[in-house]
Amino acid sequence: MGISVKNIVVILLMLILTTGCNGGDKVTKLDERLQLLAVYKLNIMEPSGLALDRTRQYLWTVSDQRDLLYKMSLDGVIVDSLRCDGKDLEGVAQNPADHSLYAIDEREGEIIQIDTTGDEIGRYEVPPTNNIPSSIEGISINGTGDRIYVLNERDPRLLMVFDEQFSLLNRYELNFSEDCSGLAFDETTDCLWILSDASRTITRCDLRGEPLSRFQLDIKEAEGITLDPEQKFIYIVSDSREKLYVYLLTE
Repeated sequence: MGISVKNIVVILLMLILTTGCNGGDKVTKLDERLQLLAVYKLNIMEPSGLALDRTRQYLWTVSDQRDLLYKMSLDGVIVDSLRCDGKDLEGVAQNPADHSLYAIDEREGEIIQIDTTGDEIGRYEVPPTNNIPSSIEGISINGTGDRIYVLNERDPRLLMVFDEQFSLLNRYELNFSEDCSGLAFDETTDCLWILSDASRTITRCDLRGEPLSRFQLDIKEAEGITLDPEQKFIYIVSDSREKLYVYLLTE
C-alpha cells in the first residue's frame, strides 16, 4: 500500500517537532510557551550552573569535575576560563555592581567570590539547616547587587536571601518541586525562575518563593538556568548530556 502525500507531511511535521538543532537530539516540547530554538554540544565536563554575562554577549558556567569557571559564547563555545579553588562547583552568578563572579562549592557548603581576572575576593559559608549540612545548588543576584539568592537542593528545599555582606536575611521553604537545581533572577519583573532536575520543571516565583507560573521540560539532569528577559531567551544546561538548550518564551 502506498503512502499518501498527506501522511508524508504529517510524518515530517512530527520529526521536526521532536528533533533538536544538533542532529538527532530529541526534546519533547511539553509546554507550548517555550519554543526550543537551539541545542549546542558543550566541550565542558558535567556543566552545572549558568549565568548571563552583564554584556549579554556571553554565558558563564562551572564544571563539577574541574575547578574552573567557563566563559562561553551564546552558542556554547568556550572563550575563556578562570580558576576557582573549589572541590565541587555547582552554581555561578555575576554581580552587576562590580562584575565579580560567585561560584558555589557544594561539598564545602560555601560560596566563593572571584574577580574577572580569577583572583579570589572572599569565601562565605552558608549556614546548615536544622543541623543538616547545606546542599546548595543555585545562586543568582538582583539587578543592584544587594540581594543574593541561594537555593538548597533538597532536605529541605530552601530559598535563602543574603545581603551583599552575606548576612542571612530570610529563608523560605519551597514545596512545588522534588528538588531545586538552578536559579535565575529576572530584573524586569523582580521574579525568580527556579529549575528542578527531578521534576523537570521551571517555576517562576516571587521573591519569597511563592509560585506564579510553571513550565514543563523534558531535559535530563537540567542543572543551570539563566535568562535574557529583554530578548525573552531562556538558557538551560544539562549536566549529563553536556548540552546548552536555548528557548524563546512566547507568553
